[in-house]
Amino acid sequence: MTSAGDALEWMRRKADDQGDRILFRGQNRIWPTVKPSITRLDEQTMMEMWAICRWFHTAAHGVAGYQIPNEHDRLAILQHYIGRSPVIDLTGTPEVALYFALQQAEPNRECVVYSVDRGIAASSGVVFSDHSFLALPLDSGALMHRWLRQDGYSVGPAAWRDLGVVRNFDLLKLPGVESKCFTTNSADNNFIFRLGDLEDTQSDPLALAVRGVVTAVARSLELLTPGIINVLQASKTIDPIAKVVAEIDSLISLALTVKTPSSLLNELRRLRTAIETSWDTSCECSLDMAQGEIKRLVAMNDVATQRPGRQK
Repeated sequence: MTSAGDALEWMRRKADDQGDRILFRGQNRIWPTVKPSITRLDEQTMMEMWAICRWFHTAAHGVAGYQIPNEHDRLAILQHYIGRSPVIDLTGTPEVALYFALQQAEPNRECVVYSVDRGIAASSGVVFSDHSFLALPLDSGALMHRWLRQDGYSVGPAAWRDLGVVRNFDLLKLPGVESKCFTTNSADNNFIFRLGDLEDTQSDPLALAVRGVVTAVARSLELLTPGIINVLQASKTIDPIAKVVAEIDSLISLALTVKTPSSLLNELRRLRTAIETSWDTSCECSLDMAQGEIKRLVAMNDVATQRPGRQK
């Protein structure tokens, strides 16, 4: 019986023998096809997400301050953070592929890892993307990017604008793809324990930026439908609008504990309404002003309450 350790050694040998030509993918189930995630949606939601993908490709050229000139790199970001796109996730690291193969896999489950030889597969009308554009600037939190932590790559059809091509794209039909199936046991997580949580996005500024662009695009296209909302919620990224609204609610609660001018409270409530209906950067600037003013009032109140009484 082939084990997770055997699968890991199989991938490591390929990486040692052929270097960065080889990419990997791990799955906790064996399926007859491996197709782009967008094709696994119901027909209506797929068409809605397809429209968002095309607009995201245009809108995300400089997301989070990065220059992303390659269209497939933008699709790769969309796939990684939102989970529905015309491309398929890969990794350059065997341990990461095993990590995903073992996710939610109970003992005695048959799982699979794949190796993809880019040198062979690239001749089949496909495009590979990597995370190299995320390496700089480090002062923007690049080391915290989940895609960087996962040594993420992607592959998809060069003709991705043709939905028919995307529907027919199957990773398993590419030349240069090999697989290794294995059966899990209770000790397998020891192989990937040191990797930690590779799916957390709480400290990833790019996750917030991508979710923000997708939400803005969906709203502008009037596509914040139940299906798309489910896709966004399933992505486990933070909704930036909900985040700012929560910050405003917290600020209003704080403001009510001190003598805050009614005009400032009204402005905060106006901003809350404006942000929920349309993303307006001027609101963010006003929010910064309100935060500073309320913090000043709170500090003054703290000093006043701590000041010793006058001696009679």
